Amino acid sequence: MITERETLASQLQAAYPQGLTGIFISGTTRRQYLYERGDSSDGRITDFSDYVDYMLRKVLELARLFYAYGGRHFITPLFWWNAFESRGSELARMYRDFGGNLVKGMAQAFYEEEKVTPIFLGLDTWLAMPPDHLGRQLAEELRQVQEAVPANSTRTLVWELGSLPVYTFQHVRIPDPTPANLPEDLLKELYPAYSRAIYGTYIPHPHLYVGSAQSGTLRVRAPLPLALSGAEYCRFFYVPYPTLMLTEKALVTILTDLLAPLQHSTTYDYRAKLTPDLIQAERDRIQRLIDDPSQILGLSRQFGEE
Repeated sequence: MITERETLASQLQAAYPQGLTGIFISGTTRRQYLYERGDSSDGRITDFSDYVDYMLRKVLELARLFYAYGGRHFITPLFWWNAFESRGSELARMYRDFGGNLVKGMAQAFYEEEKVTPIFLGLDTWLAMPPDHLGRQLAEELRQVQEAVPANSTRTLVWELGSLPVYTFQHVRIPDPTPANLPEDLLKELYPAYSRAIYGTYIPHPHLYVGSAQSGTLRVRAPLPLALSGAEYCRFFYVPYPTLMLTEKALVTILTDLLAPLQHSTTYDYRAKLTPDLIQAERDRIQRLIDDPSQILGLSRQFGEE
Protein backbone atom coordinates (compact mmCIF):
# COMPACT_ATOMS: atom_id res chain seq x y z
CA MET A 1 0.00 0.00 0.00
CA ILE A 2 1.39 3.39 -1.01
CA THR A 3 1.75 5.79 1.90
CA GLU A 4 0.95 9.51 1.88
CA ARG A 5 4.68 10.19 2.15
CA GLU A 6 5.41 8.09 -0.93
CA THR A 7 2.58 9.77 -2.84
CA LEU A 8 3.86 13.28 -2.12
CA ALA A 9 7.43 12.24 -2.90
CA SER A 10 6.32 10.86 -6.27
CA GLN A 11 4.41 14.06 -7.06
CA LEU A 12 7.37 16.27 -6.17
CA GLN A 13 9.80 14.17 -8.17
CA ALA A 14 7.50 14.47 -11.19
CA ALA A 15 7.11 18.23 -10.70
CA TYR A 16 10.87 18.77 -10.24
CA PRO A 17 12.55 16.15 -12.45
CA GLN A 18 16.00 17.78 -12.17
CA GLY A 19 15.86 17.42 -8.40
CA LEU A 20 13.99 19.42 -5.76
CA THR A 21 16.46 21.83 -4.16
CA GLY A 22 15.78 23.54 -0.83
CA ILE A 23 17.57 26.00 1.43
CA PHE A 24 16.94 25.47 5.14
CA ILE A 25 18.42 28.07 7.48
CA SER A 26 19.93 26.72 10.68
CA GLY A 27 19.88 30.05 12.52
CA THR A 28 18.64 30.73 16.08
CA THR A 29 19.96 27.32 17.12
CA ARG A 30 21.42 28.64 20.37
CA ARG A 31 17.97 29.79 21.47
CA GLN A 32 16.42 26.55 20.28
CA TYR A 33 18.95 24.56 22.26
CA LEU A 34 18.11 26.50 25.41
CA TYR A 35 14.36 26.25 24.80
CA GLU A 36 14.37 22.49 24.32
CA ARG A 37 16.61 21.78 27.28
CA GLY A 38 13.69 22.89 29.42
CA ASP A 39 15.81 23.62 32.49
CA SER A 40 16.47 26.76 34.50
CA SER A 41 19.31 28.00 32.29
CA ASP A 42 20.07 31.71 32.47
CA GLY A 43 21.01 31.76 28.79
CA ARG A 44 24.53 30.39 29.07
CA ILE A 45 25.62 27.37 27.02
CA THR A 46 28.06 25.58 29.29
CA ASP A 47 28.61 22.42 27.22
CA PHE A 48 29.52 23.43 23.68
CA SER A 49 30.12 19.83 22.63
CA ASP A 50 26.56 18.92 23.62
CA TYR A 51 25.23 21.96 21.75
CA VAL A 52 27.16 20.99 18.60
CA ASP A 53 25.82 17.43 18.72
CA TYR A 54 22.30 18.77 19.23
CA MET A 55 22.48 21.22 16.31
CA LEU A 56 24.06 18.71 13.94
CA ARG A 57 21.46 16.09 14.83
CA LYS A 58 18.62 18.56 14.18
CA VAL A 59 20.01 19.52 10.76
CA LEU A 60 20.41 15.89 9.75
CA GLU A 61 16.93 14.96 10.98
CA LEU A 62 15.40 17.70 8.84
CA ALA A 63 17.51 16.71 5.85
CA ARG A 64 16.42 13.09 6.25
CA LEU A 65 12.77 14.16 6.15
CA PHE A 66 13.39 16.30 3.08
CA TYR A 67 14.93 13.35 1.23
CA ALA A 68 12.09 11.06 2.33
CA TYR A 69 9.60 13.38 0.63
CA GLY A 70 11.49 13.40 -2.65
CA GLY A 71 13.96 16.22 -2.05
CA ARG A 72 17.36 15.83 -3.67
CA HIS A 73 19.55 18.77 -2.70
CA PHE A 74 19.50 20.12 0.88
CA ILE A 75 21.39 23.41 1.39
CA THR A 76 22.05 24.86 4.82
CA PRO A 77 24.29 27.82 5.77
CA LEU A 78 26.16 27.20 9.01
CA PHE A 79 27.84 30.55 9.64
CA TRP A 80 28.52 33.92 8.07
CA TRP A 81 31.80 35.12 6.57
CA ASN A 82 32.76 37.09 9.70
CA ALA A 83 32.00 34.20 12.06
CA PHE A 84 35.60 33.86 13.24
CA GLU A 85 35.87 37.53 14.19
CA SER A 86 32.42 38.71 15.29
CA ARG A 87 32.00 37.00 18.68
CA GLY A 88 35.45 36.61 20.16
CA SER A 89 38.30 34.13 20.04
CA GLU A 90 36.58 31.51 22.19
CA LEU A 91 33.67 31.12 19.79
CA ALA A 92 36.05 31.24 16.83
CA ARG A 93 37.87 28.20 18.23
CA MET A 94 34.53 26.48 18.78
CA TYR A 95 33.56 27.09 15.14
CA ARG A 96 36.87 25.61 14.09
CA ASP A 97 36.33 22.51 16.20
CA PHE A 98 32.72 22.20 15.11
CA GLY A 99 33.66 22.09 11.44
CA GLY A 100 35.48 18.82 11.95
CA ASN A 101 32.20 17.18 13.00
CA LEU A 102 30.88 17.59 9.45
CA VAL A 103 33.15 14.80 8.19
CA LYS A 104 33.05 12.21 10.96
CA GLY A 105 30.84 10.44 13.44
CA MET A 106 27.16 11.28 13.20
CA ALA A 107 27.51 13.20 9.93
CA GLN A 108 29.59 10.51 8.19
CA ALA A 109 27.10 7.83 9.22
CA PHE A 110 24.28 9.96 7.81
CA TYR A 111 26.00 10.39 4.45
CA GLU A 112 26.43 6.65 4.15
CA GLU A 113 22.91 5.74 5.28
CA GLU A 114 21.16 8.25 3.02
CA LYS A 115 23.67 7.89 0.13
CA VAL A 116 24.35 11.61 0.27
CA THR A 117 27.33 13.51 -1.08
CA PRO A 118 28.46 16.30 1.29
CA ILE A 119 29.52 19.54 -0.39
CA PHE A 120 31.31 22.32 1.47
CA LEU A 121 30.52 25.65 -0.15
CA GLY A 122 32.59 28.74 0.48
CA LEU A 123 35.95 27.10 1.13
CA ASP A 124 37.55 29.48 -1.36
CA THR A 125 36.77 32.39 0.95
CA TRP A 126 38.67 30.84 3.84
CA LEU A 127 41.52 29.47 1.73
CA ALA A 128 42.32 33.08 0.80
CA MET A 129 43.04 33.88 4.47
CA PRO A 130 46.51 33.72 6.12
CA PRO A 131 47.79 30.25 7.16
CA ASP A 132 47.16 30.89 10.87
CA HIS A 133 43.50 31.90 10.34
CA LEU A 134 41.14 29.35 11.92
CA GLY A 135 38.81 29.57 8.94
CA ARG A 136 41.61 28.61 6.59
CA GLN A 137 42.64 25.69 8.80
CA LEU A 138 39.07 24.42 8.72
CA ALA A 139 38.82 24.92 4.95
CA GLU A 140 42.02 22.97 4.32
CA GLU A 141 40.70 20.06 6.37
CA LEU A 142 37.34 20.04 4.58
CA ARG A 143 38.94 20.46 1.15
CA GLN A 144 40.91 17.26 1.62
CA VAL A 145 37.71 15.40 2.39
CA GLN A 146 35.84 17.06 -0.48
CA GLU A 147 38.49 16.10 -3.02
CA ALA A 148 38.32 12.46 -1.90
CA VAL A 149 34.52 12.25 -2.29
CA PRO A 150 33.39 11.12 -5.76
CA ALA A 151 30.98 13.47 -7.51
CA ASN A 152 27.40 12.31 -7.10
CA SER A 153 24.47 14.58 -7.82
CA THR A 154 21.73 12.08 -6.87
CA ARG A 155 21.52 13.47 -3.35
CA THR A 156 23.63 16.22 -1.85
CA LEU A 157 23.89 18.02 1.47
CA VAL A 158 25.46 21.42 0.87
CA TRP A 159 27.02 23.05 3.92
CA GLU A 160 27.53 26.75 3.13
CA LEU A 161 30.41 28.05 5.20
CA GLY A 162 30.54 31.81 4.93
CA SER A 163 30.80 32.18 1.17
CA LEU A 164 31.49 35.51 -0.54
CA PRO A 165 29.75 35.39 -3.95
CA VAL A 166 31.71 38.33 -5.35
CA TYR A 167 34.98 36.55 -4.55
CA THR A 168 33.80 33.22 -5.95
CA PHE A 169 32.49 34.72 -9.19
CA GLN A 170 35.76 36.62 -9.65
CA HIS A 171 37.76 33.39 -9.67
CA VAL A 172 35.44 30.89 -11.35
CA ARG A 173 36.32 30.27 -14.97
CA ILE A 174 33.84 28.84 -17.48
CA PRO A 175 33.74 28.84 -21.30
CA ASP A 176 32.21 31.83 -23.04
CA PRO A 177 28.51 31.25 -23.77
CA THR A 178 27.13 30.65 -27.22
CA PRO A 179 25.61 33.80 -28.79
CA ALA A 180 21.93 33.81 -27.83
CA ASN A 181 18.74 35.38 -29.13
CA LEU A 182 17.06 35.55 -25.71
CA PRO A 183 18.27 36.19 -22.14
CA GLU A 184 16.63 32.90 -21.17
CA ASP A 185 18.96 31.06 -23.55
CA LEU A 186 21.98 32.60 -21.83
CA LEU A 187 20.73 31.55 -18.40
CA LYS A 188 20.04 28.00 -19.55
CA GLU A 189 23.63 27.69 -20.74
CA LEU A 190 25.43 29.64 -18.03
CA TYR A 191 23.69 28.33 -14.92
CA PRO A 192 24.66 24.65 -15.41
CA ALA A 193 28.24 25.68 -16.15
CA TYR A 194 28.53 27.83 -13.03
CA SER A 195 26.69 25.24 -10.94
CA ARG A 196 29.17 22.50 -11.84
CA ALA A 197 32.15 24.82 -11.37
CA ILE A 198 31.02 26.03 -7.93
CA TYR A 199 29.33 22.98 -6.41
CA GLY A 200 31.48 20.41 -8.16
CA THR A 201 28.38 18.83 -9.66
CA TYR A 202 25.14 20.09 -11.20
CA ILE A 203 22.59 21.30 -8.65
CA PRO A 204 19.44 23.10 -9.86
CA HIS A 205 18.65 26.58 -8.62
CA PRO A 206 16.86 26.60 -5.23
CA HIS A 207 13.12 25.99 -5.44
CA LEU A 208 12.31 26.81 -1.81
CA TYR A 209 13.84 28.73 1.08
CA VAL A 210 12.79 28.11 4.69
CA GLY A 211 13.91 30.62 7.29
CA SER A 212 12.87 31.93 10.70
CA ALA A 213 11.08 35.22 11.34
CA GLN A 214 11.17 34.69 15.09
CA SER A 215 12.75 38.08 15.73
CA GLY A 216 10.60 39.92 13.18
CA THR A 217 13.46 39.96 10.71
CA LEU A 218 13.31 38.38 7.25
CA ARG A 219 16.92 37.24 7.07
CA VAL A 220 18.30 36.20 3.72
CA ARG A 221 21.17 33.78 4.10
CA ALA A 222 22.73 31.24 1.72
CA PRO A 223 24.24 34.08 -0.34
CA LEU A 224 26.04 31.99 -2.96
CA PRO A 225 23.16 29.66 -4.01
CA LEU A 226 20.79 32.64 -4.21
CA ALA A 227 23.25 34.84 -6.10
CA LEU A 228 23.97 32.01 -8.49
CA SER A 229 20.30 31.39 -9.25
CA GLY A 230 19.78 34.94 -10.51
CA ALA A 231 16.15 35.77 -11.24
CA GLU A 232 14.87 32.18 -11.16
CA TYR A 233 11.67 31.61 -9.20
CA CYS A 234 12.09 30.53 -5.57
CA ARG A 235 9.37 30.31 -2.92
CA PHE A 236 10.26 31.77 0.47
CA PHE A 237 8.70 30.48 3.69
CA TYR A 238 9.29 32.02 7.11
CA VAL A 239 8.27 30.20 10.28
CA PRO A 240 7.74 32.15 13.56
CA TYR A 241 10.12 29.88 15.49
CA PRO A 242 13.64 28.44 15.02
CA THR A 243 13.76 26.72 11.62
CA LEU A 244 15.13 23.45 12.96
CA MET A 245 11.99 23.08 15.09
CA LEU A 246 10.12 22.44 11.84
CA THR A 247 7.85 19.42 12.25
CA GLU A 248 7.02 16.84 9.61
CA LYS A 249 3.50 18.30 9.41
CA ALA A 250 4.89 21.77 8.72
CA LEU A 251 7.35 20.46 6.12
CA VAL A 252 4.55 18.59 4.34
CA THR A 253 2.50 21.81 4.23
CA ILE A 254 5.41 23.67 2.64
CA LEU A 255 6.24 20.93 0.15
CA THR A 256 2.58 20.54 -0.86
CA ASP A 257 2.48 24.26 -1.65
CA LEU A 258 5.27 23.69 -4.17
CA LEU A 259 2.85 21.63 -6.25
CA ALA A 260 0.57 24.63 -6.84
CA PRO A 261 1.06 25.97 -10.39
CA LEU A 262 2.78 29.31 -10.79
CA GLN A 263 0.48 32.14 -11.72
CA HIS A 264 2.06 33.91 -14.67
CA SER A 265 0.08 36.31 -16.84
CA THR A 266 0.56 35.75 -20.57
CA THR A 267 -1.25 38.92 -21.64
CA TYR A 268 -0.55 42.59 -21.04
CA ASP A 269 -3.84 43.08 -19.18
CA TYR A 270 -6.37 41.05 -17.14
CA ARG A 271 -9.01 40.31 -19.72
CA ALA A 272 -11.21 37.32 -18.90
CA LYS A 273 -9.91 37.40 -15.32
CA LEU A 274 -11.70 40.39 -13.82
CA THR A 275 -15.23 41.79 -13.92
CA PRO A 276 -16.49 45.32 -13.17
CA ASP A 277 -17.83 44.08 -9.81
CA LEU A 278 -14.50 42.52 -8.83
CA ILE A 279 -12.59 45.66 -9.81
CA GLN A 280 -14.97 47.85 -7.77
CA ALA A 281 -14.72 45.56 -4.73
CA GLU A 282 -10.91 45.54 -4.90
CA ARG A 283 -10.78 49.30 -5.34
CA ASP A 284 -12.96 49.75 -2.23
CA ARG A 285 -10.76 47.36 -0.23
CA ILE A 286 -7.57 49.15 -1.23
CA GLN A 287 -9.07 52.52 -0.36
CA ARG A 288 -9.94 51.30 3.14
CA LEU A 289 -6.32 50.24 3.59
CA ILE A 290 -5.05 53.58 2.29
CA ASP A 291 -7.25 55.40 4.82
CA ASP A 292 -5.91 53.31 7.75
CA PRO A 293 -2.13 53.73 8.34
CA SER A 294 -2.27 51.10 11.12
CA GLN A 295 -2.50 48.47 8.37
CA ILE A 296 1.08 49.17 7.25
CA LEU A 297 3.32 46.18 7.90
CA GLY A 298 6.95 46.90 8.75
CA LEU A 299 9.55 44.16 8.41
CA SER A 300 13.33 44.16 8.39
CA ARG A 301 15.29 42.23 5.78
CA GLN A 302 18.76 41.29 6.87
CA PHE A 303 21.57 39.72 4.86
CA GLY A 304 23.66 37.62 7.18
CA GLU A 305 23.93 37.58 10.94
CA GLU A 306 23.08 40.06 13.67
